[in-house]
Amino acid sequence: MATCLTRTLTKLPLVQIGDEFGGRDHGTVIHACKVVNNLISSSNDFKRTLDTLAGKIQES
Repeated sequence: MATCLTRTLTKLPLVQIGDEFGGRDHGTVIHACKVVNNLISSSNDFKRTLDTLAGKIQES
């Protein structure tokens, strides 16, 4: 979830996001975002939680 939020909230390249999260491959970041998007589609609670978290991050 954190990698997907980072991708959504920043303009960092996928490779850099992966590096910042322990040297992950850019494909791992893409996969994480697909998983998060699937969860958003299937769960309103998950979407609400993610939106709340993103809002708190953007406030700081």
